[in-house]
Amino acid sequence: MQRLFIFFLIYLGSTSYISAATPEPNIKFGNTGASISLKNHGELKNECKNLVVDGGQINRSENGNITGNSFYFFRGILGSFLSSSFMSGRYEPNILNVEALTPYYDPNDELSTFYGALELGLNPDPADIDFMIANPGGLRYKLYVKSGAQFLRGQALFFGKNDIVFEPNVSAILAIAIQNTLNTNIILNNGYIVLQDDLKLGDDAIIKNGGLVFFNNRKLSLGGGASTWDDTIVWSSALDLQLNNQTTLRGTWAFEGDGQINGNGNVLDISNGGTIFIHPNSVLRLSSVSLRGLGSGNFYMGENSYLILSDVEIEMDSDFTFDSGNVWIIGNTRIITKDKFLRFAENTDAGTKGTLTVDSVALTYDPLAFGDKHNIQPTPEQDPSQEFVTILGKGSIRTLRVESISFAMLGNNSKLQRYIILWPERPMTIYAGADSEGQPIYDFTVDGGTQFLGFTSSETPLLIVDANVHVVFENILFRDFAPAQLELKEGASLVFGNESTIRVWQDDTLNYPWVFQGNTCIRGGGAILTLGEEGEIVLKGENSTLLIEGITLKGISGTKIRCESDTSKIIFQNVKWVQDDDFAFGTGSFEVLNDFVLMGNETFFNYTSNQASIINSDSMMKFMWGITFNYEPENKNLNLIKMANISSALAFDTANLSAPNGIQLTRGRLVIQGECYSSNENSQNNSNAIIFGNGTSDGNFLFNRDLMFIQMSGSFIDLTV
Repeated sequence: MQRLFIFFLIYLGSTSYISAATPEPNIKFGNTGASISLKNHGELKNECKNLVVDGGQINRSENGNITGNSFYFFRGILGSFLSSSFMSGRYEPNILNVEALTPYYDPNDELSTFYGALELGLNPDPADIDFMIANPGGLRYKLYVKSGAQFLRGQALFFGKNDIVFEPNVSAILAIAIQNTLNTNIILNNGYIVLQDDLKLGDDAIIKNGGLVFFNNRKLSLGGGASTWDDTIVWSSALDLQLNNQTTLRGTWAFEGDGQINGNGNVLDISNGGTIFIHPNSVLRLSSVSLRGLGSGNFYMGENSYLILSDVEIEMDSDFTFDSGNVWIIGNTRIITKDKFLRFAENTDAGTKGTLTVDSVALTYDPLAFGDKHNIQPTPEQDPSQEFVTILGKGSIRTLRVESISFAMLGNNSKLQRYIILWPERPMTIYAGADSEGQPIYDFTVDGGTQFLGFTSSETPLLIVDANVHVVFENILFRDFAPAQLELKEGASLVFGNESTIRVWQDDTLNYPWVFQGNTCIRGGGAILTLGEEGEIVLKGENSTLLIEGITLKGISGTKIRCESDTSKIIFQNVKWVQDDDFAFGTGSFEVLNDFVLMGNETFFNYTSNQASIINSDSMMKFMWGITFNYEPENKNLNLIKMANISSALAFDTANLSAPNGIQLTRGRLVIQGECYSSNENSQNNSNAIIFGNGTSDGNFLFNRDLMFIQMSGSFIDLTV
């Protein structure tokens, strides 16, 4: 055997040849840094039939051209001007020499013709697993996967439409662990893919010609573009299959093991004959997906298989019967039946039957304009022994009211299983429920289960509470919520209950009351919320707390922001407060975190509550622009404004302090900026004076009548003497 040992760098600038008289030549490199490099559009022509590249590099930088016969790489590097690939496998300079790639040859793609193909599974030693590990950068080669187990890793960027092709109808396995988006189709040809890392397909990329994908506890995300799937794909242990745009299924998706489709609010269209098959003893969960075309498309369920639905909408094209498997509803689900029937029945020939279980939630069917015909069969009344239909807990099967199309219906003690996104075509309407005797239930609580309601930009209501219904949301985030997106019908109310949060996403006006109860929060993110004529923020219930954070509040007057219980508290954190008229804080207490800035020319902030409020460490309550802080609790207690320590501050910047019956500040700092006035007009002696300090120590400041004090900006009185 003739061998050429190369231990140094070789540059080929014009046409060069590798040839040998023996059939098995071998180029052996001393280390991975040794290379044969083509420069200045050089050409390397291989005239050997079975050339093995053992280690090292063949680098075609600067568009060098490689022609002739194949190269077998054994742990070597094949480089181009955009990337390099560490590999064991065969490099074929001409893709037309790979018969299986011919159907995918594009004569208009000159670069594919120029670069050729990489083949995994043709290494002369079948005991070696072929692989390719691509460094970051473009990869113009086609990748052909032969029989056996191979793997693809790194950051391969493909440029062609069908750049990964499996040998047809053999046991070809490719383990994939790439960190970037895979932007080419995979022509699987009934081969096998094993995910060794999460895989995200590009916008126009799909898997074609059938085969199996084993998820291996990884996630597969389909592309962001609309896609059509025509072939049979087996999704094995597909615990996280993500849809990111409308997906049209005209072939078959078969699920074996434990699987889940997370629709992210997107459409899965089976109306063109698509089929979803759940293998025996397997589970498929559908979550946040709109399934179109049931009846035109099919569900086949193996024996003892489960289809679990949460936040799903199904549109029917024709009658459909489940005669095998178990459909389980665990999150609110809507079925647009039109005039069609969804049935659960027995298949006597196969010895199977289909069952439906509604687990403590609402299954809603919508006949649209066709009228209610009890479109889900059998009804609970027709199946008293619950042989086919079982209702658990507070679950129900009901039809939509004809006056409103609702995305979801929530009943008493409902609990969200996952987040819900609302937009104009898919709002949420909350209707009255019914007890076991059919009597209406108008008052109920919805547990958000730490999930969120997401509100898209809309000028129309997205959350509607039906007439006379009173609902409390708990343990939930109202994400990107705008006041106009809630509609309360006549006599209806909504309370933001314990552990609920409103996240305001834009400047807006509130024209009705927001009512809070329990431990709650408003997060503004820097937005401005203006309280209109009917706008209020009300904290109700004993021992309730409302955190208002990162927001500017305007249009404040009267008692538009208030506690209804003396045991409740409002916490202001990084809040700007702008009054239109006099305001009274008469019940409960407040707490200041960080900065709380109040302004409003010639208006009064009247503190009349008998409860103590506190300015925390490293925090400041600052009055500005002519506003007057009038301290006048009904019980005439002088010590209800407290500061945690010397880092706490009560500040006045061209603002005024009024305490008709006196006030005493014994801790923290009093900060004076600009021209400020203080007065306690009812004071006759030291017992109801304005006192800064403990009233007895040297250095205390005490006065009984009007006083104007002007100090330099930033000056302060230390009250802790």
